[in-house]
Amino acid sequence: MEQIVRDFHVAMRGLSKSTAFTLAAVTTLALGIGANSTIFSVASNVLLRPLAYRDPGRLAIIWNDYGSGGQSLPAVSAPDFRDYQLRATQNFDGFAAATYASKELTARTRSQQVDVGLISENFFSLLGVEPMLGRAFSSQETLPNGPQVAILSHRIWQQQFGGNPGIVGQSVSIGRVPTTIVGVLPAGFELDLPPEKFLMEDSDIYQPLQIEIDKVPRNLTGMTVLARLKPGATWAQAQAEMDGIAAQLRREHAVHQMSGLRIRAVPLQKDVVKRARLPLLALLVAVGLVLLIACGNVANLLLARATSRKREMAVRCALGATGARLARQVLAESLLVSGFGGAAGILLANLGVRVLLALHPASLPRLNEIAVDGWVLAYTAAISLGTALLFGLAPALQASRPDLRDALAEGSRSSQRLTKSKLASGLVLGQVALSVVLMIACCLLLRSFVRLQHLQPGFDPGDVLPCRFSLPRSAYAEGTAWRTAYRRILDQLRATPGALAVGETEKAPLTGSGPQTPYAWDDETLHHWESISADWRNVSPGYLTTMGVRLVAGRQFTDQDDEQHPRVVIIDELLARKAWPGQNPIGKRLTMDDKAAPNDWATVVGVIAHVRAHDITTNVREQIYLPYYQQPSPAMVFAVKTAGDPSALVPSLTRAVHNVDPNLAVFQVHTMQEYFNLAMAQARFILILSGIFGGVALLLTSVGIYGLISYFTSKRVREFGIRIALGAQRQDIYRMVIGDGFKLAAAGVVLGMAAALGAADLLRGLLYGVSASDALSFFSVPLILLAVAMLAAFLPARQALQVEPTTALRSE
Repeated sequence: MEQIVRDFHVAMRGLSKSTAFTLAAVTTLALGIGANSTIFSVASNVLLRPLAYRDPGRLAIIWNDYGSGGQSLPAVSAPDFRDYQLRATQNFDGFAAATYASKELTARTRSQQVDVGLISENFFSLLGVEPMLGRAFSSQETLPNGPQVAILSHRIWQQQFGGNPGIVGQSVSIGRVPTTIVGVLPAGFELDLPPEKFLMEDSDIYQPLQIEIDKVPRNLTGMTVLARLKPGATWAQAQAEMDGIAAQLRREHAVHQMSGLRIRAVPLQKDVVKRARLPLLALLVAVGLVLLIACGNVANLLLARATSRKREMAVRCALGATGARLARQVLAESLLVSGFGGAAGILLANLGVRVLLALHPASLPRLNEIAVDGWVLAYTAAISLGTALLFGLAPALQASRPDLRDALAEGSRSSQRLTKSKLASGLVLGQVALSVVLMIACCLLLRSFVRLQHLQPGFDPGDVLPCRFSLPRSAYAEGTAWRTAYRRILDQLRATPGALAVGETEKAPLTGSGPQTPYAWDDETLHHWESISADWRNVSPGYLTTMGVRLVAGRQFTDQDDEQHPRVVIIDELLARKAWPGQNPIGKRLTMDDKAAPNDWATVVGVIAHVRAHDITTNVREQIYLPYYQQPSPAMVFAVKTAGDPSALVPSLTRAVHNVDPNLAVFQVHTMQEYFNLAMAQARFILILSGIFGGVALLLTSVGIYGLISYFTSKRVREFGIRIALGAQRQDIYRMVIGDGFKLAAAGVVLGMAAALGAADLLRGLLYGVSASDALSFFSVPLILLAVAMLAAFLPARQALQVEPTTALRSE
């Protein structure tokens, strides 16, 4: 131990005398280690950290699949949920259901719109969550028309009630109905659900799900269902049990037999993070390449330092130092450099995490849990040790076998070419190859992002302001009252200065999953009910114009499309091509009711361009639009096309709504451009980070090429002097130095392109409109790297041109 301490002491003294080398090596490693620690802090918290529930590895979310053209969502009907509870007892400990509503919360004379989760009695117990104050719901409170009670989230308890510990037992108004608060959830609770979460959100308030199950149709899939596996049960066993139940339901219920119902039990943890997995794994690979490039730079620095210390090592060996002792000395320096780099990397990681949180990628779940924690510190320590061994091993082996005769020979005339130094040139070749892989990936992502920027989503997000509010059922009990209220609100909004056009819809584009419906257009599709389904929206006259949706054929809705007139629909191009290929769909009829009575069939009066409502990059599902006045809803979104900045119109729009009902709360007020930008967040997130890592890789590679050529050029000063004295032209010396750099870079580029071709398919899931073997990317990146390599070799070559023969020979 004393010997090891002495080795580190000597190493520290040596590094302190070589400040330029130490600063360059530590800075290089800090960049590589900091990037790795930053991305690992995200990946570990998002992908690896268990969900914050009791035994989360046994939690499942239930998906129902209805054939290749039908629904596939984590959405279940109430009767099916009850059957799961009664029948799936062999491998499951229980099932819990939840759905979602938006209601007014009025407390202390202040009203606000809140998200309300409607949950089954055992919802929190299934998750293993206990209220911090009060209690959970009782079975009596989940009966139809049961007591009106609520459990507050910790944030709404703090924001609206000031953290009052005596809140339990108090009465508030929720949806204009007196409601008793029976509990408050703990601060750490957050409901984590997959991106396709259906009619359920992490909510401000939770209330019991009071529903008459026998009155709910089997095909009304409006609930998110979670389940817990029994201890010892495997996922294969659980899925086999759900397969058996699906077969029973298909035999017992015609609606499931026609749709070919399949039930999937999916691990909740896996489902929550599935969209983040590929981007994060890609970023981990990218920062791993950056770290390898950094290690190559530091290894070459150490090799150069070891070469300059050959005489010192030979003297120490002649005085009795063993090869192992000399190797240990070099490794001690490597460990110190790596340790300093790791410490600086942690500081960079803390900064990097804050930058990532500021980017706030929409597809990244569990953002609030990301931090540089103990796992990240342990990971940083591990990669610091690993990098010390990686870049320090070759110099240590070289130092352990000094050539005494050559090193001690006075006036040694050694001259070494770059291309003859296999280890040093091999390291730079590897750096160039890794940089090619990383930069080609960055170029592919950049071209994909440019394509996304020019994407036509089917609507115009510019200067459109959607705002949401809900009519409380206690004050507006049925469809006639809803129609009347919304007509008055539309009139008020149209009269607002600055409002060019106004429309209403049940769900604005890019704001999450909306309702879906089975449909049929002939006897065959009717017989196989639920084998196909479409997104549907209730919209008012003027909505499609407000959103800038292109009308392909037919007409838009008018005020005459109400309950007094025959049913009509507008469909998108996808549905038109699917149902009536090569035909004019105007005047055709379809139904969204499996009973299909004569008056249930609606006439197609218009065809519009497909609107990318869910995913900005794909046409997810065909769409059906219904006239609001024929099928009203109490919760709607008003879209207002404005003459200027949409945000500036919010106070005027709020006043217009309050002119109709001063108690209505307007919420979710964001511009459509903000929603569009949020939909682009993942692509932007990946592009920015890969661009940063690609730039760092290019910088490190160019520095590595420059440093290596500069070092070997300085070692050949005498050789250049002799060549010039014997008649060589200075331009020949210039071409020789530049040529050495070009050969090395060209070899690395060829190797990197081969590796990039093999790895390009891994990026396919992150690209839009660009092939993974895009010719432009594979052509431009090698040119850029070769140009950078030539630039890095220029200064050493210029130095070689200035060699004077007499000076070079006299120095020796």
